[in-house]
Amino acid sequence: MSHAPPATLAAALRRAAVAHGSRPAVHDLRRSVTYAQLHQRVLAAAACLSARGVARGDRVAVRMDKGLPAVVALHAIHAMGAVFVPLDVRAPPLRAARILADCGVRHVLADRAGLRQRGAIDEACPELEWVSELGELATTEAPPGAQPELEEPGPDELAYILYTSGTTGTPKGIVHTHRSALAFAGWAAEHYGLRPDDRVSSHAPFHFDLSTLDLYSTVLAGACVVLLPPSILSFPFELVRVAHEQALTVWYSVPLALTELLERGQLEQRPLPALRWVLFAGEPFPTAKLRRLARALPHARLSNLYGPTETNVCTFHDVVDIPDDDTPIPIGRPCPGARLRLRDADGRVLPLDALEPAAGELEGELLVHGPTLMRGYWGNPEADAAAFWVADDGTRYYRTGDRVRLGRDGALSFLGRRDRQIKLRGHRIELDEIEHALASHPAVEACAALVVRRSGSDVLHAAVVPTLERRSDPALDVELHAHMAARLPPYTMPSIEFHAALPRTSTGKIDRRALVAIVSARHRDPTPDPSQEPP
Repeated sequence: MSHAPPATLAAALRRAAVAHGSRPAVHDLRRSVTYAQLHQRVLAAAACLSARGVARGDRVAVRMDKGLPAVVALHAIHAMGAVFVPLDVRAPPLRAARILADCGVRHVLADRAGLRQRGAIDEACPELEWVSELGELATTEAPPGAQPELEEPGPDELAYILYTSGTTGTPKGIVHTHRSALAFAGWAAEHYGLRPDDRVSSHAPFHFDLSTLDLYSTVLAGACVVLLPPSILSFPFELVRVAHEQALTVWYSVPLALTELLERGQLEQRPLPALRWVLFAGEPFPTAKLRRLARALPHARLSNLYGPTETNVCTFHDVVDIPDDDTPIPIGRPCPGARLRLRDADGRVLPLDALEPAAGELEGELLVHGPTLMRGYWGNPEADAAAFWVADDGTRYYRTGDRVRLGRDGALSFLGRRDRQIKLRGHRIELDEIEHALASHPAVEACAALVVRRSGSDVLHAAVVPTLERRSDPALDVELHAHMAARLPPYTMPSIEFHAALPRTSTGKIDRRALVAIVSARHRDPTPDPSQEPP
């Protein structure tokens, strides 16, 4: 067998079926399938899609709960040379209809959960064909020898489209090719030393880009992906039990999920001895809570992965030493092949590898080019033009909108979103800086800083979820104000309001638009500010 890396995601699965046929490929807490079984079921599902008229290059949506049928469905789409478009089964039907119409989907693969609200989707997209028989094909023994007419796509053909909202709430389709998907999955499998006996958590939903490591790096390594269903994600105590029972060796999630394992899952009393890597991405991890996680899991290595959905992961930082103070954990250095530039306050674009960190710290917006970069936004040349900066040699760099600092040690630190800098009463204020100061207090489980309208004026507001032991402590408000006063200038001090929980998007991030609406309603101001939703 050739040692050259596979050129497509379908080729990667075929190779795993040969090299690791008897090893477990997917476990969904009810059943496991080996790589040989997975491949046979994928071929049977692909034959079904072929009979339904799915062809190479078609965009095919999957509206299914996370489980074995959804994994078979996405691999069958790749096997057909078609394009995987995951839909959130819990999103409003109007959003699903917008996505389906935007990228011209004809076929929707659905399970029972995905078929709910079908009528509302059909009303907006009447030409859809719904395919529901893949669930049975995925969970029963596939007949051997199912060989549909397969067309192998090229490495630069489309593999999947992930939709994100942006500031207006209008979905934008982020297009990745087989090449960009495999560039990230291959790097992750190699850097984190994934091996056939690994059991990798699948915490993120399939429409969130964190899932690409779970789904594709495991195939490249012949490892087993353990699907964590949405039904247990809201119960940290149960999640720790499952992680222990499943002997997970690699964990990948947003920091909030790990924080909840500490706060509500009793992780410190029930450590996970099999874990060897804990990976996190999607938002900054408060340093004090990361110290606590490291104490709870002394046998596991920690790594901070950074990158917007448009770039997959483009920088990383394997944590060795955690600061004793509130200093944020770096986002680190470029992944192999990534080329980074900084756009400074004067608009100059500086190549990162040509800068001298020892001369002093430099700040600016991060621009990224590399093998993991998206092709662009589906059918949206205006968004492409705004998203890319083109160098003199024609190289396209994605403008992340993230402000970073190049430190004296050559590592990058995340400073915040460019669009989260506001001007209030003549002062420039970083909302991310306020959140960082709040999150550094040990009694804060989660927080968000935002601007709300009160009596016709804009005011700074902080929504805070206290830890369980401080939830009813009347002294906490004064304590938090003193904590922030020691870290922030007076004009950045927000009013603080306590919440039992903050609204979250389906990807686990704070839903800022929903939070502004909640806070505004509490104070009888019905006009939320849509600018609070980051892209």
